[in-house]
Amino acid sequence: EHYLNLLRQYPVYINDIQNRLQEQFDKGIVLPKDEIALVVPFWISFIKEGKQSIFFVKDGRLEGLEALEVKDFQLRLQKVIDVELNPALKNMVDFIKGDYSLKASELVGLWQYPDGIEYYDYLIKINTNMDTTPKEVHETGLKHIKVIYEEVDKIRMSVSFEGTLAEFKHFLKTDPRFFPKTAEEIAE
Repeated sequence: EHYLNLLRQYPVYINDIQNRLQEQFDKGIVLPKDEIALVVPFWISFIKEGKQSIFFVKDGRLEGLEALEVKDFQLRLQKVIDVELNPALKNMVDFIKGDYSLKASELVGLWQYPDGIEYYDYLIKINTNMDTTPKEVHETGLKHIKVIYEEVDKIRMSVSFEGTLAEFKHFLKTDPRFFPKTAEEIAE
């Protein structure tokens, strides 16, 4: 019963998120297109009918219950998923894929939104206690990135990697030998 009650609250939570997005949309604040390309598949991944849903509880997790109790619970659970949860998820996806995504920018950064530059100032003050500007923070970040890239390039040359710095970074992110395969390798 507790799980069913919690699951019934999830559509309310989803609707709250959608309402918040609508409020931001009305103010001209919309996620960038690149983010929407990530968000939509994420939401869609939760929309599965009944027993296929990640919210469904399979028999093995209900071993302490009688067979009739399991069946009754699962039927009620399927109904919550199909009638309450999935429609809320579908509404969210439809909302994002609709006018919301049409208003999305190719650009990223708070500066493009109403009061965005002021918000940057606020974030700097509460997160750093420094008297600096967003532009100075950005320039500092660029300097640090340059130093990091120079270090990575030194490593690229020291290991005699023949490709470009971009190819080296891609190699580091994708070559299987850089990913642990066992618990021991993870520990190392």
